[in-house]
Amino acid sequence: MYWAACRNEVEAQYLAAIFNSETLTRRLEPLQSRGEHNPRHFHKIVFQLPIPLYDEASADHAALAALGAQAEEIAAGLDAPKGMRFETVRRHFREALRTDGILSVIDNAVDALLSRVT
Repeated sequence: MYWAACRNEVEAQYLAAIFNSETLTRRLEPLQSRGEHNPRHFHKIVFQLPIPLYDEASADHAALAALGAQAEEIAAGLDAPKGMRFETVRRHFREALRTDGILSVIDNAVDALLSRVT
């Protein structure tokens, strides 16, 4: 669990959409060290990618923030399975977002955003 000070809720939704996207995970995976089972230390390398600061004048940033808000609403309507490891709970939420279709829309938007700045 990480936190950051944001100027407003829209900026936070923009960042949450980026940080929770599978696109970001895929782009960082080659940079991650490997543990016994999985890639590790995501938090140590996340800012090696050129994530643009939120710009309220950017239509792309506003659209990504809106997608983040949509994903948040979907997740808020789910029950977290009790007594399960956090990876299982995370998979449960991610699958609900995938089934809804919002996850692929966010991934495409994040991919386009990062492709423009790399």
